[in-house]
Amino acid sequence: MAQLPTTTLARYVVQSKYEAIPERVRQEAKRALLNWLGCAIGTARHETIDSALAALDRGDGARHDALVAEAVAQSALDVDVVALAQFSLARAAGAVANVVQVPVLTTPASAVRALRARFAVG
Repeated sequence: MAQLPTTTLARYVVQSKYEAIPERVRQEAKRALLNWLGCAIGTARHETIDSALAALDRGDGARHDALVAEAVAQSALDVDVVALAQFSLARAAGAVANVVQVPVLTTPASAVRALRARFAVG
C-alpha cells in the first residue's frame, strides 16, 4: 500500500538534521516566518477579516469570498501576485481572481504542488 503524502512528509521532517539544511535556506525560512508573523499580526483584528470570518461562521461562504475579493481589489493596486496565505482564505481564490489581473496563489495549492514535486516518482 502506498504511503500517504503526510506520512512521507512527516518522516522527512523527523529524519532531517538542522545542520544539513544550507545556511541560506535556514535564513530564508526565518525571513518567511517573520514575514508571515508580521502579516498575521497586522491583519488579525482588521474589520474585513472579522466580517469575513463571521460570514464563514454563519455558513455564508459566498459572503466571505466577496468580502475577501473586495478587500484585495482595494489594496492590490500594484502587485505581481496575490497570495492567500491562510488556509481559510483559499476558498476565496476564484472570487479574488475575478477582481485582479495577476496570479492568485493559495497556501493549500502551493503546498500540494511542492509536495508533488518533492515526492514525484519516475
